[in-house]
Amino acid sequence: MSTKVKLTLRERVVAFLKLTDAGRINNFFDSETKSCKVQIKKLESNEKQFDLQSEIELEDLERKIEDAEGAVDDAYLNVDPEKIKTNAEKDAFAKVYWSRIKSADGSLEYYKEQHIEKLKEIKTFKEDIAKQIKAYEVRIEKLNS
Repeated sequence: MSTKVKLTLRERVVAFLKLTDAGRINNFFDSETKSCKVQIKKLESNEKQFDLQSEIELEDLERKIEDAEGAVDDAYLNVDPEKIKTNAEKDAFAKVYWSRIKSADGSLEYYKEQHIEKLKEIKTFKEDIAKQIKAYEVRIEKLNS
């Protein structure tokens, strides 16, 4: 004799929605997997935005370096023959001349250092993003294994 157990509406809904312990665990893992994938997409989006902003900043620094190199050349070439007629004028002009060159060189070095620092920042950021993405991928793999 076969006995058929009649399930209540609540029991049928629970069974349909897989709300048993195993079902809840599966739902939890699915939810966490999805959450990790969302975080990866956010990180990738942040990386793209960072790349765009970095490209703009690097181009700006490269233009500033180019301008600073021109300023250094101009500083070396900026000699007014009218201001160096006598030895006293030469001595006075030499101080101004070398001061201009030093200032132009300082600006050039500053922009070159900023360029190097930006490249280091980009490298560090990309390494950090890659580590974070890898961590989420490992989590996804463990949740789904």
